[in-house]
Amino acid sequence: MKRASCRILKAFLLALGLLSLANLLLEPRAPRRDPLPMPLRRGMPHAPNPSVGLPGVPLTRSGQPVVPEPEEGVLRVLVLGGSSPFGYGTTRFRSYPGILQARLDDAGRPVEVVHGAFAAMDLLDSLEVLRQALPEMRPGLVVCALGINETMRLRLYSSENPHWSPQVESWRQFLERFALYRFLAAQVAAPPRPSSAPPILESRVKPLGPEHIDLVRPILRQNLGELVRLCRQAGIPLVLLIDPSNEMWPPFVAPDWSRGSPWLRAWEAYESGVRLLQEGRREQALASLQRAVELDPRPFRTLPSIAALIREFGQEVGVPVMEGMENLRRASPSGLADENLFYDNCHLSPPGNQAFAGLLEAFLDQEGLLPPPARGYAPPAGDPADLERVDLLDEDMVLPPTPQNLLTPAPDWKSERFPWTHAQFRRRMPPETTLEGQVARGHLAFNQMSAERAVAWYRKACQEEAGRAVLWRNLGHALLASKQGPEAIQAYVQFLRQGGRDHRLERLVRFVEARSDRAGEANRGSSSR
Repeated sequence: MKRASCRILKAFLLALGLLSLANLLLEPRAPRRDPLPMPLRRGMPHAPNPSVGLPGVPLTRSGQPVVPEPEEGVLRVLVLGGSSPFGYGTTRFRSYPGILQARLDDAGRPVEVVHGAFAAMDLLDSLEVLRQALPEMRPGLVVCALGINETMRLRLYSSENPHWSPQVESWRQFLERFALYRFLAAQVAAPPRPSSAPPILESRVKPLGPEHIDLVRPILRQNLGELVRLCRQAGIPLVLLIDPSNEMWPPFVAPDWSRGSPWLRAWEAYESGVRLLQEGRREQALASLQRAVELDPRPFRTLPSIAALIREFGQEVGVPVMEGMENLRRASPSGLADENLFYDNCHLSPPGNQAFAGLLEAFLDQEGLLPPPARGYAPPAGDPADLERVDLLDEDMVLPPTPQNLLTPAPDWKSERFPWTHAQFRRRMPPETTLEGQVARGHLAFNQMSAERAVAWYRKACQEEAGRAVLWRNLGHALLASKQGPEAIQAYVQFLRQGGRDHRLERLVRFVEARSDRAGEANRGSSSR
């Protein structure tokens, strides 16, 4: 018995020694250890920043051209975040950062808002954009919106890997300390799921619970710390903005209605909140509705626990945090953050974008981060044909057909109550033989992201009335969206020649022309040699 025990011990020590030797030998060849949990290593696929043929002019992912050097005496504000600040469903001009720019311009405040948000970006993506923007664009203030997409990577990974669980992840994190495991895992790793693959069946999507969100919280705090470090290292003020959400939107359809299922608990909390509202017990109703958001197994909204973490972090490090839900409720006719301000679970409608832009301006002003309005400043007269001031939303493209709960009947998006939908816009559209009809069809095409059709309609309008400045700016925006940068600059030149006032476009034109002149001189010098 004693000899058998000795043999087992020797075999164990030999195996341990061989594993240690293999681990040591494979250390240079194994991938480096990634501290992130596996689900948080992969983000949503993002298109690269567009290229429009304007060398030296960086473009944001929303297509906004930015002169690298900030204008003297002008505060450059970089807005980061996901689809909510991006203005999903509308144009970048009518997202809340775009409306904020218009409000600041009308008040004569010397501020340039750089639209650095993009759909599905979380804080990790925003950090990547910020690292690139700091030397390229040199912002004077950073506003980072976050909250909705902080569970996006987790949702994506758990949908594609239905057998994954937090318990499996804890074992993986332990094993990844060893080079042997990392080397072998890299050899047998499955290829990434192609974007053309069929969607994951709803019944296979595992619900996210508190144990899943616990993986996100420490990483979120770590990324918030890195965001603060980057901004303070560059001497730039930072504002954190918690993404608003539609508190009246029901949870997703439950594939599991069994007693005690997380889906059923979320629906019970939601229906309780709706009934409490009907009884006039508002405070209890809002608490129940917030609980429904927290319990939703597919949380496409800002979880209350994530919002609380952001608030606590801001207080700890002395960073201003804006959460506008209560003020948004005051801006809604119903006194709730509902379809009066949102068109789905988390995306603001045109009235919602306008209300939130006003709240953001007031918050930044209260924090002393904005220059004062200019005294006696008179903004240029508005033009009804101006693309930058037209509110539109394609309800057929972005809105689900009907909510799934009879307690909250589906809003009729084609009714006159919502004048900013395409359905209502088409009803008011003049004939295409008129200038107004051509401009309206250009606006509609631009909002539908059909830049080439918008260019065709705007060209017709410019031919009809070449002396109307704003028509040329509309055309320039459409040409830029269709990646025709040099032609867009020519349209902007015409806009300025016809008396248009836009100091950012004027500066962009001067920068591009000066760069083109320098390139021409360099070419002539090289050819003469």
